[in-house]
Amino acid sequence: MTSPIADLDELLQSMEPVLNPGAYVFASLQPGQSVDAAHVMASIREREGVSVVVAQDVAQRAGLAPLFVGAWITLHVHSDLQAVGLTAAFSDALGRAGISCNVVAGACHDHIFVPQQLAQAAMDVLIRLQQGARDMAPRREAPAAQGVRVAALVSGDAVGYRALMLEAYARAPDAFTSTPQEREAEPESWWVRRIADPSGASVVFGAFRDTVLVGAVALEFSAKPKTRHKAHLIGMYVQPGARGTGAGTLLLDAAMAHLRTRRPDITVVVLTVTEGNLSAMRLYRSAGFAAFGTEPMAIRTPEGYRAKVHMACRVDAFGDSVQASDGSAKMAASP
Repeated sequence: MTSPIADLDELLQSMEPVLNPGAYVFASLQPGQSVDAAHVMASIREREGVSVVVAQDVAQRAGLAPLFVGAWITLHVHSDLQAVGLTAAFSDALGRAGISCNVVAGACHDHIFVPQQLAQAAMDVLIRLQQGARDMAPRREAPAAQGVRVAALVSGDAVGYRALMLEAYARAPDAFTSTPQEREAEPESWWVRRIADPSGASVVFGAFRDTVLVGAVALEFSAKPKTRHKAHLIGMYVQPGARGTGAGTLLLDAAMAHLRTRRPDITVVVLTVTEGNLSAMRLYRSAGFAAFGTEPMAIRTPEGYRAKVHMACRVDAFGDSVQASDGSAKMAASP
């Protein structure tokens, strides 16, 4: 679990509203009525009885009279339960747009229920509120690269790339869908193909300290006519000893520079982040990526299921918020 955030400015800049599928009913349980606790999204006991929030189909099966039918929006920022001002800020923004809201606070997130027919309008209001907070924030500068250079990997880097990624799969198992055992079984030719695919289906960039590979990120491309405008950013990893050097930002810069100069047909980049990986979310948000949905139970780990947050960034919008502290890109991205 990530640490809760109490600072209002950071909360607003990091809201990441996500519209959950389905319709949800607020209802009051009448004498003799009950709902399986596993199906209750929220409940509270009042003097007049027990109020519950359940999915619309659950309410219908239980014969509950709907008092309110709404859409459910989750703010994925981990808000401190003692934080001051977040609820006031988003409820005021929604109110000025003529949208009512009912708010439920969980241990980690705030959940907003709005009239179902106004769900997309509410999302637009929340996204504008978040973007306005980011626009007002002081320009966030990436740390100057400390002896780090970034270059596109070539087939001769396959052994080092394999070792780095096997370390990544072992050190951060929740961040990747592959396991060390799966990838360790792949022949060297698989790693060479990932780096230098003859069809151009992927490209990998590495961050080096002197001659040592300390980080990497890959782009994968689709050949399908309907999806070849998208690139998938995958396999981002920087060794612990190289974090804080600006390596992650430089890897993103190199990947996007490649798209601008070599792949003008690509208009958007998509990626996934394991829910709760706050440092990765901050890196991607600072570069212009925005969350557009969460996939529940995306991966299964020994500790249980984990969700994946899906993020996207238009290539022409990348980098508006990130710059090296001396104003230069500091990259050496070879073809």
